[in-house]
Amino acid sequence: IKIVTSSENDSDTDSHVFMKIYGENDQTKRFQLITTEHDTKSLFKQGKTDKFDIELNDVRSIQKINIAQDGKDLHPVWHLKTVEIQK
Repeated sequence: IKIVTSSENDSDTDSHVFMKIYGENDQTKRFQLITTEHDTKSLFKQGKTDKFDIELNDVRSIQKINIAQDGKDLHPVWHLKTVEIQK
């Protein structure tokens, strides 16, 4: 999973970010976007691309995704630019 945060001013977040993927036959459980390489404070920064290697059940053709944050950041606005999901 590749997440790109916008380069607009104040577009980053320190909140925890979660995702759920819905497919034609199944859906994933809600999971947190974290990596072993970064602490959560270095994720989702302005103009930055974050990559996540997460093993999930095969939902077949993706129909929609849900991305949410917990709002723990004092300024919880996050401007997500793009999401890319590869098998």
